[in-house]
Amino acid sequence: MRNPLNATIIVGVLASVALSPALVRADDSPVTLKYTTKVGDSQHQQVLVKANVGGIDAVVKATQKTLIKEVTDSGDVTYVVTDEGGTITLAGSDQHQDPGPDITVKRDKLGKLTDWKPSKDFDNPPMSPEVMRATEQLYTVVLPTAPVKEKDTWKVELDNPIYAKMKIKVENTYLGIEKVDGVDLWKIKQSATAPTDADGGVVTFEGTFWLNPASGQMMKLDGSVKDVPSQYGKLQLTIAVSPVKDDKPAAPQTEKKSPN
Repeated sequence: MRNPLNATIIVGVLASVALSPALVRADDSPVTLKYTTKVGDSQHQQVLVKANVGGIDAVVKATQKTLIKEVTDSGDVTYVVTDEGGTITLAGSDQHQDPGPDITVKRDKLGKLTDWKPSKDFDNPPMSPEVMRATEQLYTVVLPTAPVKEKDTWKVELDNPIYAKMKIKVENTYLGIEKVDGVDLWKIKQSATAPTDADGGVVTFEGTFWLNPASGQMMKLDGSVKDVPSQYGKLQLTIAVSPVKDDKPAAPQTEKKSPN
């Protein structure tokens, strides 16, 4: 049987990092961020999550695959996330975790979530569907509508499934190029807040994304999420996402075009 804490973590992290923007840069000119995905593109990622809820610490190690199923002429994308399961460590003991249901995700051409649908209900989910969908929005960079230079910021407001009266607010900062494992990647810092109730409750996210300019694939994410509502109390998470080691990134290209 799947540990219910695992469902909290996997739903909030896996199924949320399949797409990231490709970036095209010429010398020191502004960077244009565009999605360049096509049908059949896939990713294979490993996720390490350290969690604390109600004073209990847990570590989850899992893998996931994502597959692009549809890209419309306007650039909207549909992809399927497959949870491959993993392990959860509680009190020094490792427990096997079976895969969760596949999740179909839809985003518009800028990366905003338009749909999020599991293939079946989760077993005894500790978070509501509204919390799952809201936290899913925190792990992807939503693109700006104009080119950006290093240290430029852009802000985005997203619909809030938890508390519809207040928006999820996101701020991104482009931090330039950083070499990771011998590969030049584009680096973006993101901060987000998602109000949860009328009494001032809020989920916060702070994360740094490293993107492969050849394909737009997110090669790395380090982040933390605080005060996620669950039936066990407020959940605190630190997250590390990276490619499965056997996978190789696409070779760099000088130009990539996105769908119109």
